[in-house]
Amino acid sequence: MTASEADGGFVATPAGAVPSPSLGGLTIRGDMPLAPFPDYQTVTVPPSVDGPSGFDTRRLLHAVRRRWLPALLVGSLLAPLVAVPAWFLLPKGYEAVVWLQMRSEQGMLGPVAGVQDQYRKTQMQLLKSPFVLNSALRRPGVADLPTIKEQDDPSDWLAKNIVMSAPQESEVVTLRLRGPIAEDTAKILNAVTESYLDDIVNKDRADRLAKRDQLEKKFKESQSELRSRKEKFYEIARTTNSLSSSEVTTNRALMMDQLAGIRSDIETAETDLARIDTELAIADGLDSGKDSAEDSGDDAVEAMIDRDPAVAEVKERIRSLGQALSEQLARSARGASEPSVRRLRDQYQSAVRQLNEVRAELRPQVARQLRSNIGNQGQAAVSPAVLRVRRAVIEKNLEASRKEYQKLSEELLLIGRANSDLELRRGEIDQLEQVTGLLGKQLEASSVDINMPSRVRLLEPASVPQSSSDVSRMVLAGLSGMFAFATGVGLTIGTELLRDRLSYPEEIPNRVGVRLLGTLPRLRRRGSKRAPADVGRFMEAIDTIRTLTMQAGRDAAKMILVTSAGEHEGKTTLAAQLAASIARSGKRTLLIDGDLRHPSVHSIVQIDLGTGFSEVLRGECGTDEVIQPTEIDGLFTVTAGGCDTESILALSRPQLKTTLRKYRDAFDHVVIDSGPCIELADALLLGQQADVAVVSVMRDVTSVPNLTASIGRLRSVGITVLGCVMHGVALGKSRRNYTQALR
Repeated sequence: MTASEADGGFVATPAGAVPSPSLGGLTIRGDMPLAPFPDYQTVTVPPSVDGPSGFDTRRLLHAVRRRWLPALLVGSLLAPLVAVPAWFLLPKGYEAVVWLQMRSEQGMLGPVAGVQDQYRKTQMQLLKSPFVLNSALRRPGVADLPTIKEQDDPSDWLAKNIVMSAPQESEVVTLRLRGPIAEDTAKILNAVTESYLDDIVNKDRADRLAKRDQLEKKFKESQSELRSRKEKFYEIARTTNSLSSSEVTTNRALMMDQLAGIRSDIETAETDLARIDTELAIADGLDSGKDSAEDSGDDAVEAMIDRDPAVAEVKERIRSLGQALSEQLARSARGASEPSVRRLRDQYQSAVRQLNEVRAELRPQVARQLRSNIGNQGQAAVSPAVLRVRRAVIEKNLEASRKEYQKLSEELLLIGRANSDLELRRGEIDQLEQVTGLLGKQLEASSVDINMPSRVRLLEPASVPQSSSDVSRMVLAGLSGMFAFATGVGLTIGTELLRDRLSYPEEIPNRVGVRLLGTLPRLRRRGSKRAPADVGRFMEAIDTIRTLTMQAGRDAAKMILVTSAGEHEGKTTLAAQLAASIARSGKRTLLIDGDLRHPSVHSIVQIDLGTGFSEVLRGECGTDEVIQPTEIDGLFTVTAGGCDTESILALSRPQLKTTLRKYRDAFDHVVIDSGPCIELADALLLGQQADVAVVSVMRDVTSVPNLTASIGRLRSVGITVLGCVMHGVALGKSRRNYTQALR
């Protein structure tokens, strides 16, 4: 590959041609001049018709233009690779179809939600079960069919070849079987259907009848048990004279109040007896004339102790605790093991101990007081005979009260136990009523379901198929091949779109946001020569780019850097043609080959590489020693020279600025052809010394992401990017009045 071709340059004049003096054309190895420009020339371009956010159909069309041949090749390769296997893999033979209806399960209130799908899936599995298939094979005449005899395992063959389909929203189920003989296929499928209906569907009805009988038996047993429990409940209720726990609670409260009153009467009677015994003892002591407290008797002392306020208070607390203990015992179902009962019993026993302690403390004091009273009192206020009569009456009443208290306590305890049993039995009856009601509903629903038609019904048996599947196989194989062809084309074009290459000039301002300085077209050949009109249009395009470059600011740019995002994007061609155009305009112009790693300017201007810019950077020669003239008046060149590591490192040293300033002062304009800027720093170092930078892009080669990244790198180091120039744009129709070759 030649140097100009490696850089994306375009050739022009035929071999041996002399460049036109008026145009100042450059030649490449005496072979051809550089490439031209189309009739399109603009700086700002309106946005794409699809909008910035829509799909760009032009990019798609250009991707098709670039990759149509590989896309067709890939699609043409994939189509037979898919269609041929599809033809052989698609089932062949005659297909028989059976239509069944599997209705939704019905209850008293309509369909049962969530049951239909489960029932249908179960039936479809049962239909292909070994039980049904073997039953079908045992039917008369089925096992002797040629289609069945050819199979090593007929049951397994049926399981694999019977295809069932059941749309989600429909009750219709279809069974399909494909076989080589039409009559055999229909007969086999009908045998399978009949076996399923006889062995599964009808047996299911018998199972439902048996289930209904079991439900009826269980329902009657539940009703009998319910009646028995209710009779026992009413018997217990008669014991408490009430059917509800609230009434029993009210009766118990009344009885407890009555029991408390009797208890109070008993305590009052016991107190009166103690007092009478005391008075009798005093009277007996006075009659005998004894002064000793011991002779007055223990009963008198105890009677006086009982009248003490402290003793009375403790006894009242004992009475209250005893009453509370009795009520809690009557209320609790666990009896003495209840924690609350144990707590009250402990408090009761503690109060009794406290009473004994108080009585023991008061006994000596009461004895002394009694002895003093016996000495001071001459006689008793009431005669002993009256006291004894009163005592007898009180004892009789006390005995009656105690018997009544005992009777009420037993009745209260019985009512408490009966109330607990009543509540327990009421709960059992309620639960049994719920179970009985549920069994009744299930029994009624089962009776309704049994009286309804069968859930599975044969709509249409299989008939003998009249045509084979060759036509459908051909259609499906053709469709699969077309799909594979479209997939191959789509993948190829899609891959090209993902590469995101520049396809037309408007993409540069619209997608990259950079000014478009112009485009350089691809020259058309006429035999082995270039059309003169096309060459003229190319040169006019270069001159237009020169004009836009020179008029970019208030002061014309003296030093211009030409770079690109990557290799083979026409930067050397653009730099050489731009320098030649500037020289044709009467300006002394210097073209510097700054692409030290891959130099090619010397090939374009047809001079030897020799000593050049690399030697100047290393300090081996002066700036003037490497300047060489070209065939174009006013155009001079500095080749790259012999590049090495020292030359590359010198680009980052201060000498570079001094060297380029000398060239800037010596010439009207300096054009620097640098290397690609997306991977190397050479262009960034040279661009920092230039006034502006022009980025060369190649249509169908430069990608948008790489171009955006390269411009970002240039701007990040302070380089002014003037715009882009696109190579390779197709020539439009010539305008005869403006594109004729100049004479």
